[in-house]
Parts: sequence; structure tokens; C-alpha cells
Amino acid sequence: DVGDGDSLRVRMDGVSEEVRLIGINAPELDECWGLEARTDLDRVLGRRVTVELDEVERDQYGRLLAWVWDGGDLVNASLAAHGSALKYEVPPNTAHARAIRDAEEAARRDGVGMWSPSSCGDDVAAGLTIVRVDADPPGPDEDHLDGESVTIANRGTLPIDLSGFVLRDASTVHRFSFPTGVVLDPGTEVSVVTGCGADTAATLHWCSTAPVWNNGGDRALLLAPAGSIVAHFEYGP
Repeated sequence: DVGDGDSLRVRMDGVSEEVRLIGINAPELDECWGLEARTDLDRVLGRRVTVELDEVERDQYGRLLAWVWDGGDLVNASLAAHGSALKYEVPPNTAHARAIRDAEEAARRDGVGMWSPSSCGDDVAAGLTIVRVDADPPGPDEDHLDGESVTIANRGTLPIDLSGFVLRDASTVHRFSFPTGVVLDPGTEVSVVTGCGADTAATLHWCSTAPVWNNGGDRALLLAPAGSIVAHFEYGP
């Protein structure tokens, strides 16, 4: 039984278990490509699968954390290859992380699934790019939220209205929605600072009470209002 694009329920030795797929993060059902991801998982699963556990066997909700095999196919990697999920590495459960990375890279290169410019509408803005993530300011992160930021540039030839665009991290827990009326002219940049402050044309403030970006590595994703992935920036090991 498939719950969404990265979870399912299996019966093992007569016991029903909810399984969270390791190494990927699929959109929620009400997000861009969420329903397609669930359909994709249902399609690639057979009636009998092999559940492979890693170092940490359960998450905080009691779900089994697993690599799921359908014959010789790693289901986790198949979803990434189809553009139905993003890679999401949480050590120490990284036994097949390389397969997920390679699968996502191919999907991104080929523009399939959620990586397609028209995945969730025609609102993708050509020319937008994330040029920098400043994740580790000097000193304790909690004391220097004004030093943590993401910088977005318009490399296109037309002004782009960022109203309703969303900036998020790899976990999807942290999300910043661009306020109405923010327009990025060609050749200009805007930085989204984690802390609070007065917004300007070049600087917006998340006003988060805690750090957003992991010092050891993370991913910034810029989403158009309908949910299409416009730009991404990855840093770390």
C-alpha cells in the first residue's frame, strides 16, 4: 500500500510495517509532482519486495527506514531517476547514496519528472539562478543569523516578478515565500538573509529564529509559484 512518493506499507511475517524510503525525499501530495510521485512509486513496486535496512532502522515516527528492492531494481533510485524524488542523504544511512546521486543527476540533466521546465505549469522564469549560499558565518550560528544568506541572480534579459516564489532547503522543513512586489531586474541579485531586518531591493529577511542552512552541506531550491524547480544550489561534501 503506497502512502506517498517515499513511503509505503508492507507485510512481513504477518506484521504490517510502514516503510520510509531511505535517501530520497518526494514532494508532499499537495505539492508540485506529489501525486505523480505516488503514482510512480505504485507503478514500480511489485507485489513482493525486499526490504534492506541500514545503520539506523527506524525514524522518530517508528517507521522502518529502508532500501526497497523489486527484483534487481532499487526502488529508491528508480524514483530519483524518474524525477519523482530528490536525493536526501541522512548519515549514517548511506549504503546506496551513490546510486541515488547518479540517478538524480541523470534526471536533472534530461529534464524528466519534476525537473521538467513545464512539470507544474509554464511559470518557470528563465535566467534565475542561485549563485551563492553563505551557510557558516563566523561565531555561533544562532548569534549571527544576519550572516547566513542565499543569493539569487537574474541572468536573463527580462525583469522577473518573484512574488509567490519559494526558497527551501533539502529537508523541505524550512521555506521562505517571496513577498508580493519583489521584482528582480536583469543583471541584478537579491539575498535572502536568515535573520530579521529591514528589507531593501537587494536584501530580504527570512526572520527565522534559528539557522536554516546546515554548515556541513545542504541544498537550496528555488520554486516557482506553481511548484516547478527553477534553480538549485548544492554545497558540502
